[in-house]
Amino acid sequence: MSLDNFRSKVLSNSDGEERVEVNQRLLIDKILARYPSEFVVFRELMQNSDDAGSSTVQIVFETASNNYQAVRNPSNPSKRLSLDRKMENKITRIIFKNNGFAFRVEDWNRLKKIAEGNPDEQKIGAFGVGFYSLFSVCEEPFVSSGGQGMAFYWRGNQLFVKQAQTGDDDKVWTTFLMDMREPLEIPDLEKFARFLTNSLGFTGNLQDVLVYVNDILAMQLSKKMQDPKPINITPDFNTFSPQKIFNLTLANVRCVQLYMKRLVIPTNMSLRQWISLPNDLQIEEASIFLRVVNGNLDVNVSDEISSEMERVTKKKPPSKTIIQMIYTGVDEDGSCNTDVSPIFKDLLPYPGQGKIYIGFPTHQTTGCCSHLAARVIPTVDRESIDLVEKTLLIYNGEMLRLAGTLCRILYENEMDQIAWAFNEKITNNTNNDEDIKSIRGYLESWAIYALTHFAFNPSTPNAQVGIITESQFFNCSKNILPILSTNGVLPISNVRIPNPAMAGFIKTIPVVPKIVFDQCYTFFKKARDTMKLIKELTLQDVFHELSSRTLSEDEMTDLLKWWISYRSRGSFVRVTEISQFMQLARFGNNSRSLNTIRYFLNPTVIPSEMDVPVDVLPFNISKNLKKQDLEKLAGWSELSLINWAKFIVKKSDLERDPTFAKKVIQILGEGLSNISQTDKEIIQQLFARKKCIPTKFGMKIPNEAYFKEVDLFSDLPTIDLEETTTLKNILELLGVRKVVELKLIFDRLVGQGNWDHIQLAKYLSSMSSNLKQNEIMILKDKPIWPIEKSSSRSKKGESREIQRFVARSLHTPSDIHREFGLPLLDWKGEWASQSHEGKC
Repeated sequence: MSLDNFRSKVLSNSDGEERVEVNQRLLIDKILARYPSEFVVFRELMQNSDDAGSSTVQIVFETASNNYQAVRNPSNPSKRLSLDRKMENKITRIIFKNNGFAFRVEDWNRLKKIAEGNPDEQKIGAFGVGFYSLFSVCEEPFVSSGGQGMAFYWRGNQLFVKQAQTGDDDKVWTTFLMDMREPLEIPDLEKFARFLTNSLGFTGNLQDVLVYVNDILAMQLSKKMQDPKPINITPDFNTFSPQKIFNLTLANVRCVQLYMKRLVIPTNMSLRQWISLPNDLQIEEASIFLRVVNGNLDVNVSDEISSEMERVTKKKPPSKTIIQMIYTGVDEDGSCNTDVSPIFKDLLPYPGQGKIYIGFPTHQTTGCCSHLAARVIPTVDRESIDLVEKTLLIYNGEMLRLAGTLCRILYENEMDQIAWAFNEKITNNTNNDEDIKSIRGYLESWAIYALTHFAFNPSTPNAQVGIITESQFFNCSKNILPILSTNGVLPISNVRIPNPAMAGFIKTIPVVPKIVFDQCYTFFKKARDTMKLIKELTLQDVFHELSSRTLSEDEMTDLLKWWISYRSRGSFVRVTEISQFMQLARFGNNSRSLNTIRYFLNPTVIPSEMDVPVDVLPFNISKNLKKQDLEKLAGWSELSLINWAKFIVKKSDLERDPTFAKKVIQILGEGLSNISQTDKEIIQQLFARKKCIPTKFGMKIPNEAYFKEVDLFSDLPTIDLEETTTLKNILELLGVRKVVELKLIFDRLVGQGNWDHIQLAKYLSSMSSNLKQNEIMILKDKPIWPIEKSSSRSKKGESREIQRFVARSLHTPSDIHREFGLPLLDWKGEWASQSHEGKC
């Protein structure tokens, strides 16, 4: 027979039917083992309170000294323990109260049934085990609500309840009484305060939490909310999840203030000590401001998914639900929330990751810097999202995608505000540069803050949470993600990654501000390398920049440095692109293109302050570049002295301004030894007819000017220059005279008549080395020398014109020649045949 037949035979037997028994104590212990987190009792009770519409919760920790009558003997509950002084510092009872609606019949019934969760699809509870977390601290909890009470007690391993009227007229408070199984230490109040404030972040109804130790108010927390303001959802957004299960219909944001006031307990003070002196303790008060963003979702699941979810969670999926995010803008973080108390740190994850809240925070991070609250289906312990069960994976995954959409809407709302501020305060701003710099700095900080919030990182412990949310963040809109650039808020594809080597000349191409790129580097690296959303600056971007404007000299310097580096690295550049670059790159007031440049300046040859041809790169640019780079990669050569001379000789100042002329002559003189003979001849020809020589009688052409030692005549135009060796060489080349030409001498002598031939003799002897051969022959044949008077045959007292003879007709004025009566050279003073004059 088959196994099916065997089973049918067994089931048809009328005898042997038994009920399966459950060891309830072990079952509850095993359930509680799935609730490892601290303060789990308070998490569950606060969640129930919020679901019940409570606005206020009271938590009372009672000590043994305050509650002596409640200290029972666990082995014999009918007897009470004698009070040990060591127990005075222990908590023996916890009372939890909320002012929500009183328990209904169905609520009382659910308390008696393990694993029968709240069927209301708008409530968090799904598995019907949250209340049983109370058994983690007590054996026999008691619940009082609306004049009714329910007491839990054990008989062996089976749990029983009794319900009856309490006679209590209090219709406000629902109370949970827990007598501790074992006396407990008072919780760390600062840590407990952090838990409570964190729990208040997303509560819809709960606004006040008061914590007492006996009758002492140890802590008070409150939450104030402004009216919500709508967030615009543009038609560019796809508000549906991929499988159309959820549709985002509305988004709004409200500002929330959390306030905390608590006693500060010294670490070295026992519970017994401080509860006896509460008025002597320091009181801490603190507050923070948050923005809570709400997204309303319509839910539309298939019958198949709905049935499967009802089977798993024991409730139908809702027709509507919400998702929420805690977000602090740059103002709340920077100005309102200065010196934030550690109590609130968990609500401000920036720049770390936020948490997923399923009513209260779980262990699961969001991947971004915002907390996210959603009615996703959790695991039994409510510490994670269930992404394992196939139906819940679909449902939860779809809701996470709508969380990504809400993130994107919030991000773009921030970008819209930044864009408005940029256009209003920078684009249309006529203020000074310092004001604009300050405004830019603020907007960049704002953009960093917004982008960091939604720059997704791997979520933990389940990385799929962040991956799903991030995917929808980027794909939910027809528009490309906007970011702040140097030109305002633009689609990220229109913006470029900043390049420090190009920062000096890229001004019109929108790039990511450097500080934004540096502080959001992980995002931009992913956007560039993985998602291909943004590119580096390219050569085409450079061309676009150059075609849009003329550069300053500083900008041109930076451009050429980049260009030289770009080509030196071996980047492939077409010949046409090189030509395009040289044509588009313009600078200066006259908007000169680089393709008009042929030379660069060497200041050791031609000083930088001197005028140069228009085809010479300004020295303010070339001084920052290497000669070999200018020659090899730009194709320019050094401006030669001869080319500069050809240019400078045409300057009118050369003949009008002695100072200018002196500088030119000085430069030519200093470079003379480094040029060829041909170039020297060209220079001589260029300046021969230019009145470029400063003299004491004004500007003269070179062959009209004389060196200073030519002092034969006082009215000669001698040079007004320092006669250094350098200058002497160039002046000689140009044709400045070392001697007075003989014709001028003779003309002057004839015109003057009675002139001093001795002075002439001394001058000619000093210039003998500079006299040409033909000039020496003229001097020999010219009658310029007078005869000594005693040698003359003229009668005494007879007036006569001085006669002059050629030198060979006269004899030196020696005594022997005089005795013989020879015609003698007229000479004043003693004749020295070995003197310069005598040798001549």
